[in-house]
Amino acid sequence: MRTSDGLANRINATAGVAVFSVFALVAIVVYWPILNNTLIGDDYFYTVKVGELSFSGLGHLFDIHPSFVRPLPTLVFWLQFKLFGVAALPSHLINVIIHAANAFLLFCLLVRLGISRNASLLCGFLFLITPVAVEPVTWSSGRFDLMSTFFVLLASVLYLASVQNRSTAAFAGAIAAAFSAMFSKESAMALVLVFPAIELIYGILGEAGNSGDTGARRGRWRRSGIRLVIFYSMFAGYIALRYAILGRLGGYRDVPFIAVPDLLASTRTIWTFLSPVSSQLASRQLLLILAGIFLMLLTMSQVLVLIRWKQASAAARKAWLFLVVMTAATIVPVNTQLFSFGIGSNLRDSRELYIVSMLAIAIMVIGLFEFGWRKKEWRVMATISVLLLVPLWSWGVVKNNSLWEESAAVSSAILEGTQELLPEPPPDSRLYYLNVPEWDGAYVFVTALKYAVASQYGRKDLQVVQIRREDVDFDINDTADGYLLVYDREQTRIVLIHGPL
Repeated sequence: MRTSDGLANRINATAGVAVFSVFALVAIVVYWPILNNTLIGDDYFYTVKVGELSFSGLGHLFDIHPSFVRPLPTLVFWLQFKLFGVAALPSHLINVIIHAANAFLLFCLLVRLGISRNASLLCGFLFLITPVAVEPVTWSSGRFDLMSTFFVLLASVLYLASVQNRSTAAFAGAIAAAFSAMFSKESAMALVLVFPAIELIYGILGEAGNSGDTGARRGRWRRSGIRLVIFYSMFAGYIALRYAILGRLGGYRDVPFIAVPDLLASTRTIWTFLSPVSSQLASRQLLLILAGIFLMLLTMSQVLVLIRWKQASAAARKAWLFLVVMTAATIVPVNTQLFSFGIGSNLRDSRELYIVSMLAIAIMVIGLFEFGWRKKEWRVMATISVLLLVPLWSWGVVKNNSLWEESAAVSSAILEGTQELLPEPPPDSRLYYLNVPEWDGAYVFVTALKYAVASQYGRKDLQVVQIRREDVDFDINDTADGYLLVYDREQTRIVLIHGPL
């Protein structure tokens, strides 16, 4: 028996390596065009400023950003800088590989939930090519969402294993992964709802929970209670640490955790979720087709869940319930962005839909294949219907990525153009920048221009001032003590207006 189990484990491990390798290859092929992109915007903050920290100063990873407590991705940026400097290729490769790892963990989670391998593979593949993933994958600063999702999925897989197998090691791993997720991005606090859902669906009410023995039932409640008390006690410590560092619970100071939903904002978000291709690059008719196909598949899958609930396997029913709860849980921390401010068709901040889209894909595929009819004809028809998304989504990824390629080109034009105009500015020179784009279908420079200029020159003494459109009190005379550089959007080049007067 032990020999048989060992062989099965080796086969499973080999199959897992093969699946991840294929996913990684697909991800690299899909995102190949952006691997040569330069760093963009906030990327320079996380490479230059973070990279300047000494080993003894790594404690500042917790408070280096005034709005966040995200030390784990920041540590990865620090290591990246120490190994590769400001080279962009390693940064992009890291993001692409994490995206592939997330697709693989989705596959692992679904298999653990009892979903067929074929359906699980299809979910992972579709997630790899969804256009909504472009912002967090292509933009190096989107790594927070990638790493948070990675650890949320890992925590869910391990916690599920700890409940199903009564494994202390798996529980310890789940706790470590959970707090790694929260220290990657605060939206991972969704796990406070995900873990109880696992306990309820797979522990207390699971297959092992069908026994009417009072002692066994009490044992299940006791084990669930102990696990959740340990988790929530540690979560309370995490919240206390956030308050100690930030003085509040949330992230950005101007984004409340809870706000009144807005109908128009919610509609924008739903539209972007269904057709995640930038409206700058696609006609409304094409976006309607994309949204229509995805909505049709989602609706069809949930109709099947409704009418064929009893015919589906117990594993499929529990998996569907769990994924619905998990989707709702992941929406809670970002409800303000999704339903009060909205994610527009320009896809700005679409990274907030990253894990939501992943789970929606899983719910759709499970509805079609696990609740659908077992006949070959149905499975062929369902497969063909789902595969209609592949060319559309692949095209969408290329289109969305093209905006980030343009953004990288603008970033390079500004930095390289500045150095061509001012090869060696005097020490402590002031450089004023006007008309530098912050967003143009993709982020350019919002807050990190000074770090980008410092990186370009390899100097820390230059004083960079970015004059924004909202700076209504701006007077050109205020720039007399330095160099005034204006970005010409039509010519896509930086222009020197004057030097120190």
